[in-house]
Formats: sequence, structure tokens, C-alpha cells
Amino acid sequence: MSRLLLGVACTVLCLAAAPGHAAAQTPALSGDATLSGLALSGVRLTPPFRSGTTSYAASVRYTVTRTTVAATPSNDNATIEYLDGNGSLLGSGGPIDVELPVGETVIAVRVTAQDGVETETYSITVTRAAEDLSLTPPASDPVAPFASRATYTITFRGAWTSSVTPGGLPGRVYFSRLIGGVHSDAVTFLESGATASSGVELMAEVGGTSSLRREVNAARNASPPTALSVIEGATGSISPTAVRALRNVQLTTAFPRVTLTTMIAPSHDWFVGVSGQLLLDASGRWIRSLGVDLFPWDAGTEEGDDFSLSPSVDTSPRGVITSIRGTGRFTTERIASLAFTLQSVRTERRVPENAPGGVNIGPAVSAVASTGEVTYTLGGPDAASFELVRSTGQLRTKPGATYDREAKPTHAVTVTATDADGPIVTTVEIRVEESGEEPGEPCLSGEVSVGFSLLVAGGGSLERLLECAEGRHLSALYATDSGGWVTHVMAAPTLVNRDFAELFADGIAPGAPLLARSEGPASDDPAPPREPEEGAECLAGEVAPGFTLVTAGGGSLDELVSCAREREISALYALDGGSWVSHVVGAPELVNRAFAELFGDGIAPGTPLVVRRGRHGVGRVRPPAARRGPAGPRASAACICSISSASIRAIEEA
Repeated sequence: MSRLLLGVACTVLCLAAAPGHAAAQTPALSGDATLSGLALSGVRLTPPFRSGTTSYAASVRYTVTRTTVAATPSNDNATIEYLDGNGSLLGSGGPIDVELPVGETVIAVRVTAQDGVETETYSITVTRAAEDLSLTPPASDPVAPFASRATYTITFRGAWTSSVTPGGLPGRVYFSRLIGGVHSDAVTFLESGATASSGVELMAEVGGTSSLRREVNAARNASPPTALSVIEGATGSISPTAVRALRNVQLTTAFPRVTLTTMIAPSHDWFVGVSGQLLLDASGRWIRSLGVDLFPWDAGTEEGDDFSLSPSVDTSPRGVITSIRGTGRFTTERIASLAFTLQSVRTERRVPENAPGGVNIGPAVSAVASTGEVTYTLGGPDAASFELVRSTGQLRTKPGATYDREAKPTHAVTVTATDADGPIVTTVEIRVEESGEEPGEPCLSGEVSVGFSLLVAGGGSLERLLECAEGRHLSALYATDSGGWVTHVMAAPTLVNRDFAELFADGIAPGAPLLARSEGPASDDPAPPREPEEGAECLAGEVAPGFTLVTAGGGSLDELVSCAREREISALYALDGGSWVSHVVGAPELVNRAFAELFGDGIAPGTPLVVRRGRHGVGRVRPPAARRGPAGPRASAACICSISSASIRAIEEA
């Protein structure tokens, strides 16, 4: 009996252990709360994802406004929740979209294991870069209260450390030689979203300066010029954290912008810099000091995203200049900076010969942007001959002082403006204006517009003309000589204006036409309408091949055009409220309609015009080549080649 029971018991135990012959046991639940994958669209994680690493950082450029976060659990039965930096739930399960404002965005991925007990949280801090405006120049230059010239020191400071390129600096890294120029708002050498010029391409790919130097010099020699000078640093490379100073960089109120660049090396086409950095404030006064942080840019000319100078394939199709701050190899940290520090200012004034005391000498000498209360003090070798209003900087003649042109044609004083930021000195050259001009005779007749204007000189000395130009808020004057342009830029160095001074060394004839540039304010014509002169030439002035400034003798438009044909003039140009209108001889009526409407009632005697003699090709009028004088700038503002571009295109299409 006991054996039987034992056998049964053994059988039962064996059956219990056999599959299908007993109740199934509950398997243990997984406690795995790790991820096997973590990805953010358009974002590179630092460090690269590993299951055991729970904290990550990432940088993205300004144009990246959102990202898709996708997390994959190591165990399929684990659950995933996405949280923001405050722990609020953003979503669960599958991938989610997250908006990225400028600055830091914290995204947390919380993984809960199948057992509901074990959890793990992965944290990603994404930093979206602020918009980089260093290569987005302002649209236009502000109106300065008067013409002046400023001297700046520009300091480049490298800041290339491991915080800029995580993981350290790759091999031998450096910045190339600095290259750029001083210019006006009429030219842009590089810009975000634009195609790089050959000069920018050479600089960004190999650190070369020759092509960009040529581009700046071409702007200097344009008619009229749009650049003042080339800026170029010392030869040799700049180490990642080195400092380089460019001293005695001169700007004028007609050329108040700086473009300056340097290659990030080694690279295929990366660089840093500023484009059209304006050093006048909104009121047209010089900025004392300015700091600009620099971030990396891609020129869009060559493929490659590594630190290498090895030859690479040109980007095809050609790309555009793009910010790479916070993307690829770079974080959102600055890689360098530029500091602009004002050193001094120079300007000119005129005083009438034998002027009595208490007469204001031009506008107040307040050329520098100031902080808070400002006091002005007078100094310099001739300070005893003048007075200064300490609260405004207004220069005045002094009772008892003598202003004799023959005895002393120029005086030199300094006006020091002192505010909370310290003193800044403006040197003022005061020229004594010759007396004897006919009372009431306008030295420059014609309406002055913001931009270009055609004026007529009243005659007299060059000094009188320049005094009048300053009084009418002109920044530059242009005359023609043998078909080319010569220029006087107000407050520019003597060398810049040498050709103009030589042309009018013996004075300027009454009725001489001039082209002028003004940043404003505009002013009305001070001269009464002229009466026709019997026997006057239909177009006064010797017309040379190229461009020539002339004055009309008056009469009907048909008479004017007939006169132009006789003198082999191919086109006439006039200004209407600062805008050019043209008449191309022999062109269809539609092309010349604006000119015909302007002079529908005839052309007044003494009206200044620009004429063009000679053609290049069929139906095409081209601007003249710049008349080469001494190296240096000649003027500010938009190119004279824009005189007829729209009209000429219409002719070519007709």
C-alpha cells in the first residue's frame, strides 16, 4: 500500500512538472528603463548618443525653429514620456515636434520600465542661436549734421577655444589676414543670403586678400566713388586667441561704413566678419565705441564640413553666404570680436573776412554721439580768436578779433566734448572767406534734394564754393573734365580732392554746372528764374567724348534735341526731385516720355544737364571709366552709372 501511494505521488509530481499538465507560472516583468536610440531632427547631440549617457547638449542655427524628438526604448514594453524643462508633459509614445525659441530649450525623455518601478530620464539642452546681423548691413546712411572725418582704431580679438568647437581645437587653427574697406551705403561687398563675390570666395577658401582688395579699389575708382579706402591687416596669420589692432582707420560722413573679414582656417570656405558696419548713430554723429561679436559663416562656394585646406569640389549649384553659428562643428559661442574705438574727429568751417563778433560759424561742433550731459571747451593754437558756447559747442567770432584772409587764411582750433564717457577732441579748420562777392548773388543756385542734384555755381573762389556747399548741406561736388569726373568730398583729406582743387585753382566761372550729393536736409533754389539771353548757346559748355556737365540756353524741347544732334550728343540727363530722367537721341518716344513730360513747357535758361557723347554698340550708352587721379576716394553715394540704366535697358529691349 505504501509503495502504491508512493508511486502515485511520484506520478503526480512528474505530471506537475511536465508542460501542459499544470497551471502556467507568471513571468517576471522587465525593469529595463534605458533607451536604445535618441534623435532630434536637424540636431547633432553632444556627446553622441549612448544608452548609458543621460545628459546631452546641442546647438542649432537661428534658422532652425523646431525639431522632432524620437526616442526608442531598449525594451518594447517600456513607456516613454516627453517633458519640458519645468516637468510639464509634452507628449508620450511616438515622436513629437518641439518649438525652439532663441536661447536654451530643455527637453526631457522619461522612460518607465515594464515593471512600473524603474525609471530613467534623459535630458537634452538645445541652444538656438540668436540672429546674426553682422552680415546684414543697414539700408541707408543717416543724415549727418555736417561733414566731418573720424579716425578709429579697430581691434580684432580671437576667442576660438573648445567652447566654440567642442572636443578641442582641431590641429593647427588660425585666422587669416584681415581684409575689407571703408565705404558708403551705395556698395555692399558681402551679405547674408547673397552669392559670394570672387574676392569673398578667395578670402574664405584660402585666406587670400588680392581679389577683395581689387573689388574695394574698383569701388574707390567708380564714378562717383562708393568706397573710401582698403583696410588690410598686417601680413601673417592670427592665432586663435590673439589680438590685432588696426590704427588710424579714417571714415567720413560720406563713407561711414566698415566691411572687414578673415578666414576661419583651416576650412573649405568658412569665415567671420562684418559687412557695412555703420559707425554713425541715428542722428548722424560718430559712435564713440562699439563691440561686435563674430560668429562663423559659410561662403557657399566649396563643399566640405571639416577643418581642412585640402582641395574640394565647388558647391554646385553655387550656394549663398549662410550663418553656421550653432551648427555642425560650431556651438553658439562667439569665435572672435571686433571693437571700434573713436580716436579723433576733424571738420571744416568758414568765416567771412572782417566778420564782426558774435557771428555763428557754421553749425554747432557736436560731431560725436554723447551720453548724458555734455560740456564743450575750446582749445588749439587760434582759440584766442574765437568764442565757444560751452553747453552746445557752437563756435562764434570774437569781438575785437581780426579775420584777414591775406594775413591769415586759415585758423585751427579744437573743440573737446566731455560727457560721462570722457573727452573726445574735434579739430576744426576755419578758413577765412574772401570778401567782395556781390550781395545777394547765390553761390550755388538750384534745388538741393537728398541724393543727387544738378546745381549752377555763382562764380568766385573755390573756398567760397566749398563754404556754400557746406551751408547747403552737400557731402560731395562733382565736375567734368575731358569726359571724366573729378570730385570734392567734404572733409576728406587734401590728396583725395587734389584733382578738383587743380581744376578750379583760378576760381570757378559764374554759371558753371555741377553735380552735387547731399544726405539732407533738402533746400529750395535761392535764385530767381533766369531770363533768356539773346545769342546764348543752346548748350553751353565744351562737350567731350564721355560725360559732360552743360547748361541749356532755354527754348523748346525740340530745339534742345536738335542742338544735341548737331553736337553729336547721344543722350541728355536731368534730375527731377533727386531721380534721373533721360532723353536718348533717336530712341522711341516711350523711352523718352519722362524727359518730355519734365520739359513739356520748354527748358528754362541756365538749366544744368548731363550729356553723353559717343556710343558703345547699338542703342547702348555706358557710363564713363573713372578718371584716375591720386589713390584715394573721391565722393560718396550711388554710382553715376545708375543715371540711365532703366532707360537704356528699355532701349535694348525695344
